[in-house]
Amino acid sequence: MRFSQKEPSWVSVLLPLWMLYAVLFVLLIQPFFNPDSAAFFLLGRLIFPIVGFGITSYLVYRAFPASSPPPRLWISSQQLEWRVLLFSIIGALCLSYLPYVVVVTFGLPQHPPPILAYGWWSVYDPLFYLGNLLILASNYIEELYFRGVLYAFLKSRTGAGIATLFTVCAFTLAHLPQYIDIGVLLIALSLFSSFLVQKYNTIFYAFIVHTLINLISYISVTRQLHWFFYESGLGVKLFLLLFAVFCISGVFLYRDALVRVFSTLATKKIARTGM
Repeated sequence: MRFSQKEPSWVSVLLPLWMLYAVLFVLLIQPFFNPDSAAFFLLGRLIFPIVGFGITSYLVYRAFPASSPPPRLWISSQQLEWRVLLFSIIGALCLSYLPYVVVVTFGLPQHPPPILAYGWWSVYDPLFYLGNLLILASNYIEELYFRGVLYAFLKSRTGAGIATLFTVCAFTLAHLPQYIDIGVLLIALSLFSSFLVQKYNTIFYAFIVHTLINLISYISVTRQLHWFFYESGLGVKLFLLLFAVFCISGVFLYRDALVRVFSTLATKKIARTGM
């Protein structure tokens, strides 16, 4: 994709304006739709974000100057790092079970996710699969907007730290979480995805994480998995096992960076002691 020679001034207006409009739109249509209805889910959570965020992201993505392009939209098979992909999948599995751990640990009320939760469609209904296809498209558009253009736009002006903090807040608020455990999941997902985008300069791995979390959360409304997580107590144990595997794989994957960090800390400590 060809980028602009100079970033146009309208980019600074379009990004925050669309973010505000998107949140207001969802709030304004709530009085006219039941928030638990399939119509609200399709219109407010899928179709509107796909069209709006998609158009905005495409325009802004192309407007980035060639000297500082945003993260890549995709990667080829030659560019794919299988160890990073496996690390991303393990991280997605950990995050998928995080809401259940929060619910069980703090005794919060249980609530199944949408699509199957409210009895809109059964797994034999074609609309169920249409909804899931729209969710996949929405996942990619969200990653393109939040971890792609919005993060790159803010990073070039404020630095990686503030850009990450703002995108985490924006991503969480855009989903308007009604439950504490879902809010924790959104924050953790946004932090992990931001790390992957910043580290590898592509939204591909973040998209894989986002998609797996959504797929697992919708599958988990089945009676068998509900028993596994909430009634058997095995869900928390599985989460701890996956988290241990995630930490070990992260240590092996980023051992060089960890060694540099600990070496720097040790050098600073020795310098302070010597003074």
